[in-house]
Amino acid sequence: MTDTTTTNVRVFPRRKPLQHLMVHQRRRGQGVNVEYSTLARLFHLPQTHAASSLQLSLTAFKSACRRLGIPRWPYERKSRQDKAAEEVRSKRKQAQAAVAIRWEDEEVAALDPTWIDWFISASESAGLE
Repeated sequence: MTDTTTTNVRVFPRRKPLQHLMVHQRRRGQGVNVEYSTLARLFHLPQTHAASSLQLSLTAFKSACRRLGIPRWPYERKSRQDKAAEEVRSKRKQAQAAVAIRWEDEEVAALDPTWIDWFISASESAGLE
């Protein structure tokens, strides 16, 4: 946020076509209060998603942002390289989890009492004590 004292803006969105026929919660002439803190919680979203979550048009949303001192929406799309790196990390984690599960299964099989009894009896009969 730039050096501005405005932390709250009232936006008066236009009615959409046929909206006057539908029952709606907002009365005519009432605006929507938009606070900087509310917008800050939406910085991780694309601008269109943030506007729709506040039930504002993109134009009204941009106007509110500018009046609050946000000249450009801070959301940045992930680049292809970032997406590829994230995909590799998730596949690596899945593979590590699968290996850990297999290792636990083998460890449980190695500690099976019948296997231990067989190993001891085989060792004794072979003279490997």
